[in-house]
Amino acid sequence: MRVFRVRDFEEALAIDAILFPETHQELPEAGNQFWLARDDEGQAVGFASVRPLREASDDSKWKETVFLSRVGVLQSARNQGLQTRFVRARLRWARRKGYKRAVTYVSWDNVWSLRVLVKAGFLPFRPTSYWAGNVTYLEREI
Repeated sequence: MRVFRVRDFEEALAIDAILFPETHQELPEAGNQFWLARDDEGQAVGFASVRPLREASDDSKWKETVFLSRVGVLQSARNQGLQTRFVRARLRWARRKGYKRAVTYVSWDNVWSLRVLVKAGFLPFRPTSYWAGNVTYLEREI
């Protein structure tokens, strides 16, 4: 498996439509950066995105923050460490760009994602209700 940053996110959108059909239209937000994973045959099997929050607030803390906004891995490519590799790749990119903090949120029942993020150094900072269910907000210094 290879993980790399892409400028054209059409393949990421295709995977997103399969995994998250109810929300996939929300994906292409301005400023998002995308990573794609390909299997040995060159097929796209996963994607991840990150969004800088510089424009989101006048608060300097948020100007130095990136939001790990989405990860999707097809069933055929799960349990191979892709989510961990996507987290590392996005944090490396954010560090090189001068960001100091990363935030994300995960559905409280998404145990696998929570484990990956906690292993990567993320800690909960404000559990809350959002959308139709509960999510856990996580953050870490970069």
